[in-house]
Amino acid sequence: MAGDEAEEDAGETPEDRAAVLEEENRKLQETVKAQAGELEALRRPVAASEERAQTQAGNDAVDGGQGKQGDWRPPRRGTGLPDAGGVTVEAQPDEEHAFGPAEPLVAEWRETRAGMIDGAPASRVDRAVAAVRRWELEVEMLREFQLTLPPETEALDESSRRDHIRSREEALAEARRELGRARQVQLLRRVATLGLWRN
Repeated sequence: MAGDEAEEDAGETPEDRAAVLEEENRKLQETVKAQAGELEALRRPVAASEERAQTQAGNDAVDGGQGKQGDWRPPRRGTGLPDAGGVTVEAQPDEEHAFGPAEPLVAEWRETRAGMIDGAPASRVDRAVAAVRRWELEVEMLREFQLTLPPETEALDESSRRDHIRSREEALAEARRELGRARQVQLLRRVATLGLWRN
């Protein structure tokens, strides 16, 4: 009772408070719409830049560019081990020798792949980041180090390698688009919840 009297003394009725909240909500929605428009305007040049980079990368692959690693090729492997340059899901003995400078990439690829399958990251952004990294690693292992990735087990000829690179570049482009969408949704959720939403 005393609280009601204090509220009436302040001159604010429940209807007045509801009107204030509705106005605040309307302003917040306008802010969200404006920021969504700004995000879209920022996304367009980034997407165009990614497309140009992917086109250039595709041209380099068709030209047979070896990139920064030079002419490194997988060496012969011992009896009973996978073919030269054949990456397996499970680690094999002799990989430092078999993959040379690509060995850290192979190890990171296995970790990224296992994390995506076994312990899928909690947020949409985390999943998108993992997918982007996986496709980046696969493109680099195929293009720069001439490795063969599962499910393939035999060394790829140049035509097959170009096809594998092209398909992974397409998957990488889609993963980057998904990452952009996921980050946009995450930002909009944070704005709409005044920063209370975190994932």
